[in-house]
Amino acid sequence: MDVRTSLATLLLAAAIAPVAAQESIPSLPAVKAEALRYLADCDHRVLPTQREVGEWTGQHNFSQVYDTRLQLMAEIGRTCEQPGIEQVQVVTRDDPAPRQLELVAINGQRPD
Repeated sequence: MDVRTSLATLLLAAAIAPVAAQESIPSLPAVKAEALRYLADCDHRVLPTQREVGEWTGQHNFSQVYDTRLQLMAEIGRTCEQPGIEQVQVVTRDDPAPRQLELVAINGQRPD
């Protein structure tokens, strides 16, 4: 082996070593969300309109939309009571079935 080959091999090993030594970055679980529909701030909750809830769920009956909104806000309230939760996202999934709303809690540092 000549000096150039040895030097090239040494430089290549030195360049690759930091990349190979890095730990993989942990990732969050994948959430296949079609769209973010609503963002509820736990400190300042505001009701979405019934029209919005009806559009999100595909419901057209006033009583059904009212009941769905009531259940949604109750679930958001329960989620906000968990320690460290600052915001709750309401998302819809990529499903061909009737639209289902899902909640995604966002952790943060809330002063107690």
